[in-house]
Amino acid sequence: MKNDTHKTAREDFGKDVIVNKIVEQIQNLIKSGQKRITADGLYTWTEYKNPQKHFPTELKVIALVPPPPPQANFFTPREESNDFS
Repeated sequence: MKNDTHKTAREDFGKDVIVNKIVEQIQNLIKSGQKRITADGLYTWTEYKNPQKHFPTELKVIALVPPPPPQANFFTPREESNDFS
């Protein structure tokens, strides 16, 4: 059962609450004179569209997608052993 006092920020303020904070921080950095700003962690389409709306010509998105980890072969036969000691 979910405890009402342990709601996440997204549940309290909407799906885009985190990206709104990031946009606010980027705007503050721009006002302070920063020219190049890197933001990490755009996970959803909403999190991409929101900064795109605020910075339509300045935003450049670089997607880094690592290769999948090597998969363990769980179907490799084991050596039989009659040693139960």
